[in-house]
Amino acid sequence: MDTVTTHRLRLFGDVSWHGAGRVLPFRPERRFQLLALLACRCDWGTREQLAEQLWPERTPADAKRNLRKVILQASWLAAALPLAPPLELQGDRLRWAPASDLADFLHACDAGWHAQAVQAYRPGLLDGMKAGLGEAALDWLARQRAWLEQCWHQAVQHWLAALAHDPAATADAAELVLARDPLHEATLRALLRACTVLGEPARAQRAQQRHAHHLQQELGLAPAPDLAAAAPSHAPLVPSAMPGVAPAAVHRIIEAAMDVVAAPGSSRRCCSG
Repeated sequence: MDTVTTHRLRLFGDVSWHGAGRVLPFRPERRFQLLALLACRCDWGTREQLAEQLWPERTPADAKRNLRKVILQASWLAAALPLAPPLELQGDRLRWAPASDLADFLHACDAGWHAQAVQAYRPGLLDGMKAGLGEAALDWLARQRAWLEQCWHQAVQHWLAALAHDPAATADAAELVLARDPLHEATLRALLRACTVLGEPARAQRAQQRHAHHLQQELGLAPAPDLAAAAPSHAPLVPSAMPGVAPAAVHRIIEAAMDVVAAPGSSRRCCSG
């Protein structure tokens, strides 16, 4: 079993608790689902909301009776997880707020730590936890996944914009993004521009080929026609290849070759009901 050095909940992908050197997978059972849903909210949830999400086929009275039992089971579970916080109860409201990869991602987005946000995100919030959830819970989960994906794309835009005057860093960042999302065309274009400045046509062509492969396999489409023309085919525009040209002039050439990836400002908040 894998070991970890910190205690936190993994919510991206398969849900699991990491603590005291142990990894404990969550199962699609009500006590685990209750904790997972609360952890995604990053805030208080009501008994009524949770009862509807977990037992949509039951009457409100029956659903609330079931919820009382599961709250007790979830409290025992939280107490048994190594170094986990307790399940909090306050009247009709519940909260479970452990450290998590989701919380790390949202905090990085809020703080403007775009590189950390891009690297912290993983698709598939609460993978493997949907069995038996009601339509309301599934709709909520679909909305949260779409919103998180949008937050990630915005973080990518901000990160690449901040690196626009550093082609080597741009190329490295773009490759990391494309490893997560091979169809992200704006990032591919940023990589091709960086490769043009760096004089690395082979690197650009490999990226184009990967993009074309995934586009065909996943969507049955061909790349945009202008992408082929965007690949570099000339010598590097770097000072060592331009004798007699002042470094400041070279810097202006590089800046002209790099288009800044514009991104609107936006704020991020924790997932809510």
